Amino acid sequence: MERELVVEKLISLKNNGQSGKGFYDKIVNKVVSLYNKVKGKKPAKNHILKDGEKHAVFKTKDGALVGAKFAGPGSKTYDNLKELIKENGGDLTKALRSENFASDIDKISLIHDIRYDLFAGDSKKIREADQKYIAKAKEARKVEGNFNTLPAMAGIKAKMIGEDLGILNKDKFSGKAKVLPEDERILYEDVVRRLEQEGYGKQRPERTRIPMNKVECKVCDVFISKKNKTHKGSNKHILNVKIANEK
Repeated sequence: MERELVVEKLISLKNNGQSGKGFYDKIVNKVVSLYNKVKGKKPAKNHILKDGEKHAVFKTKDGALVGAKFAGPGSKTYDNLKELIKENGGDLTKALRSENFASDIDKISLIHDIRYDLFAGDSKKIREADQKYIAKAKEARKVEGNFNTLPAMAGIKAKMIGEDLGILNKDKFSGKAKVLPEDERILYEDVVRRLEQEGYGKQRPERTRIPMNKVECKVCDVFISKKNKTHKGSNKHILNVKIANEK
């Protein structure tokens, strides 16, 4: 019954002749609304997609569907950020709290979008922004599962692979260098600073090889001697195993 209602709504949208810019956002907004109505869900953080936004749809812990505020093409990053701050009484600290985002992917997408604006024209920094996005999205996947994370990761990964193979032009995605309005630039830099302090972008360099006579404990993220027989019984290791199992 639920599936039939969703299909019926999509057909009605098509028959109404809606097309072009704004078609995707209208479909998503209506389908999300219909799904939640059928399921009896009333999500507190649903974002109504603006004209031209092709954002992701997330599933909350209680099973509701919500539109992403930042994750996806066509994002009105600055407008949505200002809107988020306004919803929190003008307090940026409160606005950036995780409970204000339906998924951690949405929060990761916010800083990713900002980096694209701040570093427009610099393909090296844009690639770094993509790498930081993927690294953080992998962490989110351990907590949120595949529904919220895999589509977002797939899009960025496909872009990176296309660039590496020469199929996509790196300069096309980095865009042209631009001078942002001062108030926008200051806000963006403040957000990046705050989110990086939370760990959104503190990318750890990849290790290329394991040192001689060492083995890696992935739980504790350290190399230990092959002769070490006490590490697994240490308080640090036991605590890290417990944390990992709780995720």
